[in-house]
Amino acid sequence: MRKGYDIYRPEINDELQRFYDRYCKDVQNGWEHDTPPVRLSLIGFEADGSPAKTVLERPEQEYPLARQQIRELYLDAKSMKMSSSQASEETSVSYEGRSLDASAVSVLS
Repeated sequence: MRKGYDIYRPEINDELQRFYDRYCKDVQNGWEHDTPPVRLSLIGFEADGSPAKTVLERPEQEYPLARQQIRELYLDAKSMKMSSSQASEETSVSYEGRSLDASAVSVLS
């Protein structure tokens, strides 16, 4: 079952109502046939902090996905890049966690 932010999204209310009718009231409304078995809600963030829509709904037929590629990646705090090998030296980045404006990116600027 999907939860969290869905409850507050008007465009998803009809679908949630069908889900609750089916599984809480036992209404035979075809929900389990009309709805993909898996739906990923991919949440991203714009680099410039823009309030653009950042949730992508993607239906899938299985989970875990057969096409997935599992890779181990390492974050190099000095270069702020991901790599398939560990950095040559240990580094760290910090910022004020309670600040609404601070981020690890702003530390480097």
